[in-house]
Amino acid sequence: MSKISKTNLKRFQQSLRRISLKQGFYDTFYDHFMDQSEEIARIFHARDMDQLKGKLKETLQMIEDALVGKPGVVLYLEMLGRIHTRLKVDQRHFEMWKEALLATIERYDDEYDAEVKIAWQEAIEMVVSLMYPESAIVDMAASQ
Repeated sequence: MSKISKTNLKRFQQSLRRISLKQGFYDTFYDHFMDQSEEIARIFHARDMDQLKGKLKETLQMIEDALVGKPGVVLYLEMLGRIHTRLKVDQRHFEMWKEALLATIERYDDEYDAEVKIAWQEAIEMVVSLMYPESAIVDMAASQ
């Protein structure tokens, strides 16, 4: 499993707090994400967007929980990895998700810079490694 430095953990947490307060963040994320490909747009077509936005908010909080070692989070993330595997979510989808998320954070976080971006990338990599502990997806994510 990847590790994140205390400095980058703090950067991630501060950025997460800033974006969580911004009106429109979650809508903009899904707009970016679904605009990336027709395949992604089809996956999310006719879905309950309010529910999806709530799940994204929970997912971002789960990233923080995993980074600080909150009990039970690893088991949940492993289960989430199995669910995504059954849904045939692959590396392409994770890359599109990550790109959309980083673009949205850049737009909504007034203090976004290269260091904040690295903190988010490390956080995402760590969580993906927890979701897919034996998978090549981790190696691919790490090479980005």
